[in-house]
Amino acid sequence: MTANLETLSQTIFADAKERRRAGLHSDALQRAIVSLGRKREYTSLIDESLLSLDRMTPFIESEVGAQLTPEARGRFERIGRDVASLNAHEGRLSEKIQFLLDASLGLIGVEQNDIFKVLTMVSVIGIPRRSSPACTA
Repeated sequence: MTANLETLSQTIFADAKERRRAGLHSDALQRAIVSLGRKREYTSLIDESLLSLDRMTPFIESEVGAQLTPEARGRFERIGRDVASLNAHEGRLSEKIQFLLDASLGLIGVEQNDIFKVLTMVSVIGIPRRSSPACTA
C-alpha cells in the first residue's frame, strides 16, 4: 500500500505543466481521489481488525491467565507489541491518505480558480463599451 500511495503522491504533486503535457488535468486528480477513498476504506477495515485484536488479547489473558504457560504469555506479549506497532503504521497510512486527499481537492480548487480567472477576463473583454450620454453631445 505504501508504494501505491507514493505513486498517487507523484501523480498529485506532478508539475502543472507536466500534468497538462501528459493530458492529466483534474481527471487524474479525480481518479486519485477515488483511489485514495478506496485505500482509506481498506485501512479502516484494518483498523477495526486491530482494535478487535487489541481488546481480545488482554481479555483472554485475564480469563485464562493462571492456565497460560510462560511460552503462551510471551506470545501474548508479542501479539500486544505487534498490534501496537501495526496500529501506529495504520495511523501513519491514514494520515498520509488524508493529506493526499486534501492536496488533491486543493489542487482541483486551484485549477477551477484559474479557469474562472480566464472566463472573467474574457467576459470583461467581450462586454461592449457604451459611451456615456454626456460624451455624445
